[in-house]
Amino acid sequence: MQDKADASTRVAVARLIPVVFLLIVPPVTAGITLNEVLYDPTGADGGKEFVELYNEASVTVGLDGWRLQFANGAVGDVWEGRWMGSAEDSISAYGFFVIVDQGWQGLAPDAIASLSLQNGPDAIRLLEDGAVADLLGYGDLELPELYEGRPHPGSGSGVALARRPDGRDTDDNATDWTRLADGTPGAPNFPAFGLEILAYRAEPPSLPCSGAEVHLELGFVNAGVDTLPAAVLTLRGNDRILAETVHEALIPEAVGHANFIWHHESDGLLELFLNWPLDSVDEASVTIPAGGFMSGLPPLILTEVMAGPESGACEWVEISALGDHPVALSDYALCDEGGTPSPLPIHDLQPGDRMILVQDTDKFTAWWRQHQHDNTPWPCPLVHPDFNTVELAGSWPTLNNTPPSDRDFADRVHLLDTRGVVVDHVTLGWAGAEVRTGRSLERSGPTPAGHTMTLWGPCTAAVGSTPGCANSLEAVVEDEGALIVTRSDSAGGEAPDCIIFSFTLYGSEISWRLEIYDLTGFRLRDLGGESLGPGPRRVFWDGRDDRGRQPPPEALVALLTIQGESGVRLRQHKALVVTATAVRP
Repeated sequence: MQDKADASTRVAVARLIPVVFLLIVPPVTAGITLNEVLYDPTGADGGKEFVELYNEASVTVGLDGWRLQFANGAVGDVWEGRWMGSAEDSISAYGFFVIVDQGWQGLAPDAIASLSLQNGPDAIRLLEDGAVADLLGYGDLELPELYEGRPHPGSGSGVALARRPDGRDTDDNATDWTRLADGTPGAPNFPAFGLEILAYRAEPPSLPCSGAEVHLELGFVNAGVDTLPAAVLTLRGNDRILAETVHEALIPEAVGHANFIWHHESDGLLELFLNWPLDSVDEASVTIPAGGFMSGLPPLILTEVMAGPESGACEWVEISALGDHPVALSDYALCDEGGTPSPLPIHDLQPGDRMILVQDTDKFTAWWRQHQHDNTPWPCPLVHPDFNTVELAGSWPTLNNTPPSDRDFADRVHLLDTRGVVVDHVTLGWAGAEVRTGRSLERSGPTPAGHTMTLWGPCTAAVGSTPGCANSLEAVVEDEGALIVTRSDSAGGEAPDCIIFSFTLYGSEISWRLEIYDLTGFRLRDLGGESLGPGPRRVFWDGRDDRGRQPPPEALVALLTIQGESGVRLRQHKALVVTATAVRP
């Protein structure tokens, strides 16, 4: 009987065992992680730091007794309290809980504390009932107690550290965390679908007028947490489609490239957008961060560049104001290809005026004085450089004279506005050509006469450049083959003691020489020449002979000789020059 009783008892107990096991199953551990941290805000840190928590569980979790602690990496494994949850604190399923610093002025936070985080090497950890639930170490940390796996290198000023995607935790800080330029407290760190532009290159960078083809190269990264499907990408300008191209699927954090070509049809600022279709309705879209593409003439333009100065001289860039109103130079910046923009000085440039931005004021002035001493024919009345030159603040965009291996031009000068848009540019040493020493590159006019490549050319003045003066390439000679003589008072601003000779070389004509003779055939002045090929020329004469003397008022003869290859004379022209009223002693 006893055995049967014992057996009955064992059966009864066995039937109860499953019930007992169901009653003692432990609760699921809450999936609460550190999710985003801004420890080095731009400017003063006070009131801008924040720490975001994320709940990857499907239920709301109470935060009573949870703690946030900070450790100074320079001190070691010593933790200081920063925040402790109360009975009123909780974090919803798949939700966020944001702890902010005292003085916070952003969106309503979930908790306020005196965070006083530091810029690294440091660590932050989250505790549940005294046990470490999560740990973030950043900077050059040595103690393993201050990080998981490997410490994250850290972020820069104003850049947050964030998990990608939210809540991902492989117990390795270097892998789990990434830099996030625009903090997202209380919201997902990264969108499901997103694009971020990495590289932008337009050829040409700007247009002086519409009617040309533009090539645009883009580099971008999938900034979302889902794969972007294969699609036909569109480049939009303002409200219209400029060009399209096909791109394969792009996984998260992968880099892609796209090339677009369009014919630019209107002047003005074109805001550019890259659109990646997701389905028949939705798309991922990003603004091209360079500010847009500029076609047409801005209020301020580049007019001359000296990139290959003579020995002892310096580089300089001439700018000119267009329109009817003064131009604030501080609204613009200058840079070379791939360089950092340097702001222009605080100065209002009057319409039609020119200013020379110089690399070194002393060197520029010394070069100017040397050529006055040499009696080199100057392209306009002598104005001391103090009146229209300024040394560019910050680093000068030192210009290359020969093309590097990765491009077919030596360098570029970019004029940018406050948005970063290239409003004007000039290319130096195009198609592998070297920049000529002692001879500037001049603009022939505001807009090109024909193809945009005709807009710039080597200066043809005897001194090699025309800083502060009308460019030599701006001369227009209507009558082919003529040598035109004018007095400076009819040329718009030159002093009355200057005589101007205008002529043009055509086709196979390579070089020229201009000489002044008296009526007996004696040569008084050799005004020089050069071999720069076809194009307009303007030569200025101060009325003095080769010895610097002022001849008596009389009629003189100007003789122009134009040659082709190998010095073959192609044509000669003579013009009568009357010095009695044009030249004063």
